[in-house]
Amino acid sequence: PPSGWNWRAELERVGGPGFSDIVFEAELPSLRGEEPMRDALARLLFPDRKSVALAAAMLVAFNPQFIYMSALVNNDNAINALAAVSLYLLARLWRGDRSWRVLLALAVSLGLAVIAKLGGLILLGFSVAVIGYLALKQRDWRWGVRSVFVVGVGVAVIAGWWFIRN
Repeated sequence: PPSGWNWRAELERVGGPGFSDIVFEAELPSLRGEEPMRDALARLLFPDRKSVALAAAMLVAFNPQFIYMSALVNNDNAINALAAVSLYLLARLWRGDRSWRVLLALAVSLGLAVIAKLGGLILLGFSVAVIGYLALKQRDWRWGVRSVFVVGVGVAVIAGWWFIRN
């Protein structure tokens, strides 16, 4: 679009009166946590293809169910952002950044995802599978066991109290 293009007028033309308020005031605040991670993940996995980040943005931004759910007060927005953070950190592990800082950040994001929604346990299982695959691929079981231990203990410290309480 040309510089100075009026996004609000175009959205009102397409969606009717008040549509731009729904998009700008309901959807965009919920994307603040997910959007930077989605773009960073696209740049990490496809550094030479800028169109992938745009396609990922369009896939999320123009999904009517995502817009609707983002306008509500619920825990879906938290799990979306935390899943994006977790996937970004797993992609960094996949690309070779096997630092403790990445593992600790992964443990924190997974622990918070488990607290946000029980479906966060699926992310935990996926993370253990990715770490196991990387350990198998590198033939470094010591790293794999230590990494799973760090992530597991981190998740237990952050989310364990919730399971004990309930």
